[in-house]
Amino acid sequence: MQRPITKFSLITALALSLVACSQIETVVKEEKTTEKYISMPIAESAFIKKYEYNKNKYLFIYDEEKRPYIKDVDNRLPSALLDYIYEESKKNNLSYELMMALAKVESDFNTQLVSTTSDYGLFQLHAPTAKAIADEMGIKTYNLKDSKTNVRFSIHYLKQLRDYWRDQGVDEEDMFALTVISYNRGISGTKSYLKHRNIDDNTYLKRVREWKQKYEESVVES
Repeated sequence: MQRPITKFSLITALALSLVACSQIETVVKEEKTTEKYISMPIAESAFIKKYEYNKNKYLFIYDEEKRPYIKDVDNRLPSALLDYIYEESKKNNLSYELMMALAKVESDFNTQLVSTTSDYGLFQLHAPTAKAIADEMGIKTYNLKDSKTNVRFSIHYLKQLRDYWRDQGVDEEDMFALTVISYNRGISGTKSYLKHRNIDDNTYLKRVREWKQKYEESVVES
């Protein structure tokens, strides 16, 4: 027997439909939220500062507008240069804190440092390496003591090293370590080193990791 439609039943049905619509809207919003992330298959936040893990993908969640404030760093280098490093790092999917750790270990933030082995500037870029990078980029004249040039060349080189080890199919957690060691020793030097030593025994890698972690822990969002 069909029940008569009452005012109460109509109100109940309407209320249930509104709840259902609300749930659907929530799901849609959640799905749209994930779309703003760029999938980034890199382990342990090695090259990017923060990540979330979802369906076997690491997600890039850098704040696109703000450069992290790190007291030890911001007291040593001009804001304009730090902004430039941050933007170049972001463009190449490299951690800003990693770049700061490299600058600390390589030159202690001395933009004019020149070593006895012809390594120049903030990131102590080796002169022959810089020449090869300049040739690749089609640059004929450059000054490695110019901070922005030093940053641009160094980030290009670091990205190149990272991509090389990624193409070798190494474990993602090792990719970070091999990239950092290669920045110090070169690819051939790193391969020779690994014939007799373990990756995690490398002193240079330990120092970079230590400073990177310190900077990540001391970040103050500006």
